[in-house]
Amino acid sequence: GASPAARAAVWGGMSKSRLAVRSSFVVLLALAACSSKSSSSTAPATCDEFVAGAYAGVGVLADPESTPLVEYALAANDLTVIVADQSKKLAEACKDIAVHVGIDANDPAAAGKQGKDAAVAWCTLAAKGIDASAAVKNSRPITLADQPAMLVCTPDASASKTCTTACKGATDCAAYCTVSAKARAACTPPQVLVSVPPMMGGLTQAQLDVVRALSMDLPALSTFVTVKANLAGAVTAAHDLGVQLVSMKDAAGTKQQACYAKIALAADASAADLDALATAVAGVEASVTRAP
Repeated sequence: GASPAARAAVWGGMSKSRLAVRSSFVVLLALAACSSKSSSSTAPATCDEFVAGAYAGVGVLADPESTPLVEYALAANDLTVIVADQSKKLAEACKDIAVHVGIDANDPAAAGKQGKDAAVAWCTLAAKGIDASAAVKNSRPITLADQPAMLVCTPDASASKTCTTACKGATDCAAYCTVSAKARAACTPPQVLVSVPPMMGGLTQAQLDVVRALSMDLPALSTFVTVKANLAGAVTAAHDLGVQLVSMKDAAGTKQQACYAKIALAADASAADLDALATAVAGVEASVTRAP
């Protein structure tokens, strides 16, 4: 295969249009793998070593010929872990905003939803609530400062160590481990300043509640935007490695094919969830922008 430097160069040069993993292709591949084994007397191959979001079993996939498979698993894990974490934070922030602009805390549109679905539901409700809120509607009294404070991200040293440990046994995972450290960078949320034009005079309690909620919760949305940008390398790597491994199906072996299909499904699901979260966050930010 290509050297780590060459792989890193390719990943870095990819355009955003190539970042999505094709779910329909992956599903067909998984079905084809199951179909080919069903005609045999041998039990279908499985890949119990790979669990999305768990790094411990990844090294088991390694041998001198399967370094890309290990890197693919690491990229899928990074996406799974970070998307789950951001989904939780966004759901909490958007729910708090939504409730403070008049949305019922038990609104059926979000009731019972978990993970990405909960985040999308609450952010959608928050955007609608901001647009409809009487506390905001009156001459749109609540505004944001022109620019929030700078958001600072620091590459995660523990992520690099986790990646290196998981790669033990593979020829060389250094190229992806650099990507992983950036993808899992720790970001300090920015301060978002919310103000009211002086001519408005005193604020009602409802308006004060909205100001407080926006000041407290918008930083989580700003942080997500940066986290998503930091994940670009991992998304690109997942795409490129998926394409590379598809062309290696004859050399991969039955178990590796099973692992490939499982990893690809995890990477695809996380990439789709990331896009859904981005759309929901953009909706809230657009509603706030419309409220000067």
